Amino acid sequence: MGFWTPFQQNMWEYYLNNSCGPCYLDAAYSCDTDSFQLWTLFFERGGQTVPISYLVTTGISVRLVADWLETIVERTGQLHRKVIFVNSMKLIASVSTIFVSWDVRFGRYYIDQQLRTLILPKRSELPCSSEAVAAVQNINNDFMVAIAAAKSEPSIYEKARYLLDQEEEWMPKTYGQVEEFAQSSQAVARWRYLLWMTMLSRPDTNRIDSVLYFLVSVLTPGVEQAIELQNSKAAACSKFDMSVVERGSNSLLPDLEKMAMMPLDPPIICLISNDCKTKQIIDKHYGVCFCPKFAQHGMCEHLLYCFTVEIHQPWLVKLMNYLPLA
Repeated sequence: MGFWTPFQQNMWEYYLNNSCGPCYLDAAYSCDTDSFQLWTLFFERGGQTVPISYLVTTGISVRLVADWLETIVERTGQLHRKVIFVNSMKLIASVSTIFVSWDVRFGRYYIDQQLRTLILPKRSELPCSSEAVAAVQNINNDFMVAIAAAKSEPSIYEKARYLLDQEEEWMPKTYGQVEEFAQSSQAVARWRYLLWMTMLSRPDTNRIDSVLYFLVSVLTPGVEQAIELQNSKAAACSKFDMSVVERGSNSLLPDLEKMAMMPLDPPIICLISNDCKTKQIIDKHYGVCFCPKFAQHGMCEHLLYCFTVEIHQPWLVKLMNYLPLA
């Protein structure tokens, strides 16, 4: 199943006609345990991750991915030359035949993660020197040293031979490409983090319909709202405690735990303190709180406390630049 909503189509047109840097093709989300894969074509706009289209599939092939991308390209046509980073060396040839005038490259994120997977967990199963481990742990700061360390360790090289032997194909050739190559790792990490945070409240089931719901009804509308706020030059991001979006967290502030939640005319809720001196009104239907903080920033702890799943998403997208590298 492929998804390309009117909002995503508008964003794709915006990307093709503006200078927004590279775009990215990623496949993620627990495909080993959930028996399906989620493919996403996305780019970054003003620090915000913008997913252009989703492909959710239980069986994957290069041809299937190519058909999905061809459908998008056929409806938009080839415009200015762009750069696209893909998640597989095998895909480069196929994607190059679709994005004919584009520069198709292999994303650094997948190299970083492959080396980390081989070295960091269960080291006893794959013995290597402490220097190699340290080099891979520091791969974000010194990529070339990490690659050299991986090549120098026979056990690592044997496992990653298919990747390291193709270094000439994926290694950047110019200073500009080096910068974009490094950026590709951060961009995919930000997308993975955004996806993971959105899916935290997904039911513990491998049903595919819950994934589709969160993609189409939560994640994409959240991106759209964040871009609308950016376009309207709404209040700038302020520091905000993100612990509320963790699974199992009920309260952002200790004071909220002492407040009683009184339902009024649905979907309106009144939060009342024990001494009845503090009252806050929340409208869950419109996702608003009638407190000064919400009026100023468009977000407050009262709203998060009452309705975390539906309202944290737009704020999370706005905060992506302020989060550490996932």
